Amino acid sequence: MNVFGWLWEKVQRKAARKIAERLNRDLIGYHLRTRNNMENLKKSLRPGDVILVEGNKLISRVVMAVTHSTWSHSALYVGEGKIIDPLPSTGTAINVVDALKNLNIRVCRAVGLSEDQLQRVCEFALSHVGRGYDHLNISNILFSFFRSDRDHTEFLGDISGSNEVCSGLIAKAFDTVGYRIIEGVNFSQIVPGDFDLSPYFAVIKFNLPHLHEKLTEVAREWHGADSSLEASADA
Repeated sequence: MNVFGWLWEKVQRKAARKIAERLNRDLIGYHLRTRNNMENLKKSLRPGDVILVEGNKLISRVVMAVTHSTWSHSALYVGEGKIIDPLPSTGTAINVVDALKNLNIRVCRAVGLSEDQLQRVCEFALSHVGRGYDHLNISNILFSFFRSDRDHTEFLGDISGSNEVCSGLIAKAFDTVGYRIIEGVNFSQIVPGDFDLSPYFAVIKFNLPHLHEKLTEVAREWHGADSSLEASADA
């Protein structure tokens, strides 16, 4: 790379970092659609599970708008209540599951992988703890917001060797065991919503309420003591 190219990349990365910092502000009026049952979540999670997040930052809304998805962020569960959580403010770091308590989340689980393969996925992600966040790559998504005639994935894929974004890191971890998220899509072009859409991941409904054995009791709990519901249940 010549001197001009090196300087231009340095300016780009500095500008991208500043943009990300400005957009890393809390949203006003974030709505938690359903209260997370953290006890159920911790019981349900297995190492290698991907947790999708509807973030509560301004940058979250931009990512969701550009990628046409409900999800702006992804984290990887590695066991013992810990997640690999790459964020613009911290880089790739270890966080606790409880940090997601007040956010809308979804758990996605890779289908067909062995415990050994999932362990390798987790170990790869853990080996990247301490790396910086790829602000340049995320800024490419932001700039694509102004190019509605172009697919946002055209602006992705420029992950550097020392920095990364959340979904790119997780997709690369699965790629190390030969597990693609979306066929024909490089790991660096994966966005959080792709784990939700992938045919290779199951959605884990950890927030399902405990259902009583008798349908009539369920009817009372959800609808009140409605005689018509009880009659249909007893039929």
